[in-house]
Amino acid sequence: GGAAPYIYKWSNGAMTEDLSNIPAGKYMVTVTDTAGCSQSAQYTVNRPLPIEINITTKMDYDCASKKIKAICTAEVTGGIPPYQLSWSSGTVSGINNELMETDQSTLVILKVNDASSCFVNKTFRVDIPDLGIDYQLLDCDLHTFQFNAIVVNDLENYTYSWDFGDGTNSAIKNPQHTYQTSGSYKVRLKIVSENSCVSEYDLTVDAEKPPVVTIDRTPKFCKGDSILIYAQGAYSYRWNDGTTGDSILISQDGAYSVIGFSKAGCTSSYHFTASYFDMMDYTIHTDKNEVTNDQNQLHLWSESIPFSHYTWDFGDGLSGQGSDITHSYDINRDGYFDVILTVINPSGCIEETSKKILINLTSVPNTFTPNGDGFNDVYMKGWHIQIYNRNGILLFEGNQGWDGNYKGKPVDKDTYFVVVYDSSEEGSKYRTNYVTVLR
Repeated sequence: GGAAPYIYKWSNGAMTEDLSNIPAGKYMVTVTDTAGCSQSAQYTVNRPLPIEINITTKMDYDCASKKIKAICTAEVTGGIPPYQLSWSSGTVSGINNELMETDQSTLVILKVNDASSCFVNKTFRVDIPDLGIDYQLLDCDLHTFQFNAIVVNDLENYTYSWDFGDGTNSAIKNPQHTYQTSGSYKVRLKIVSENSCVSEYDLTVDAEKPPVVTIDRTPKFCKGDSILIYAQGAYSYRWNDGTTGDSILISQDGAYSVIGFSKAGCTSSYHFTASYFDMMDYTIHTDKNEVTNDQNQLHLWSESIPFSHYTWDFGDGLSGQGSDITHSYDINRDGYFDVILTVINPSGCIEETSKKILINLTSVPNTFTPNGDGFNDVYMKGWHIQIYNRNGILLFEGNQGWDGNYKGKPVDKDTYFVVVYDSSEEGSKYRTNYVTVLR
């Protein structure tokens, strides 16, 4: 009535017609219309507690059928009764549908509506236990097991009778048992409840044998090389250096070991020694220990061992094959030749040895024919020489060899004075001679 709009004034000072935020209690409200007419009244605002749901679950076991079910009971408080309960699964009963029974493990949603259409959802899980025998392997190597009897109600008194399948028994709920030998054992459990309900269960457990660990090859290899060793016979492995995996790369000789694990955790160790192949210790033998410009052929040999491969480096840029070989040197310098013998021995290992062959210039050539025929066209190549004419004029100096020219022109057929320098380990020295140029 009156003339809208209206002005509301509550005794707590609020100026609104919306009561959603007003606390519970008694209030006086005055309503005034646009004409100035007003009227007052007193009201009580009630605010119920929030809806709360409490679920209790108990297991019920049917001894005859050997089946178990969960009975869930809902207790609702708060809100405004009466309540409407809706379960997402199970068989519902009770005056207000407060009971739900199920024989399945599942996720359950319970929805509760009160008289004012407020609602709350509660989600919880129902787990139906697997009655009977549960077990864990405590020590695979010792064959020790922890057995547990799973019953409907842990608070109820039961009697237990275990038969572990190896002639031993127990009468406690959760016994530990160790089998003396590996093998398969049939475990039986008899449970008698307070109301004389008898339940019997059995299962087979395997007490594993330890794995038989071996390696795939004899750990023998060449010094300086490495070898990859694979373990076999187990599910997983741990080596003595702490690494895991089925292989290890070995580059040093010595003692090694690997532990193999089965899937269940049984272990077995394998110990082995890695060693190098025996070396043949090849040596270099020669018919002489120095070569000269007039005795430049050298006979070389080493121990002739079957299935060995010999490679010679004669120290002059040339090479050869075989255990017995002859080589002729081009004597064009002083010092020595460093002969190196490399052998692949019968085990496939590489062995190397060396020997120094001295160079001794016993005589200086006294004839020279720089006529362009490709033979003896360069004099004393590789040696540091000086060439003088009869007047003492220096015609040539160097180690690239004299071509018989002076200032780009051929010298006359004549005899010339030669100085040859020898740089050896004993110090620098020289020798002299005469050479005749022939054309």
